[in-house]
Amino acid sequence: SSIRQQQAPPAHLILMGKKGAPVTPEPDRPSAEELLLQEPKVPEPPPEPQPLILSDLGWEVLPPRCSGRRYYSCSSRREMRLAPPYFAILGLEEEGYPKTTKEEIWKAFYARRIQYKKMEEGAVCEELKDPDRAVDWDLILEAFAVLSNPEARAEYEQRNLVPQAQRQLVGLLAQHEARLRARAA
Repeated sequence: SSIRQQQAPPAHLILMGKKGAPVTPEPDRPSAEELLLQEPKVPEPPPEPQPLILSDLGWEVLPPRCSGRRYYSCSSRREMRLAPPYFAILGLEEEGYPKTTKEEIWKAFYARRIQYKKMEEGAVCEELKDPDRAVDWDLILEAFAVLSNPEARAEYEQRNLVPQAQRQLVGLLAQHEARLRARAA
């Protein structure tokens, strides 16, 4: 019978045990270096429910890219946005956005509220008619909050609606359309 000589692992893989004695890792467990070289396994978050109100309007929510921000795309209008189309969500026309008054925003919000909330004894309740549309209702509340606050509305318009913002978002649209073509090929 011959005795096999074990080859010593390379010096950079030797782990040190008590009093400096080398310790070889157990065969079924990865070494410290292997653990460092492994990609961390970060579970992907569950997909967010897509608002039906956006798809009804022809918009889709795009997942965050390297910036971590969601984008909104409307293929029929060939348009990209950094924020949802708040005026359309409330049922208002975007073409006349600078002239839209707070009163018109309140009326549009109230009309959406009647559309989504239950009525009891002639009063609007807080309970939704369809609990599955809670994501839509949250988006309606967000739209109302942004459009009824003058500072938030001005920022929204500057980043999404003014012609300069539309020109800046053309690059984002080109990237999105290139991704769609690559997926189709």
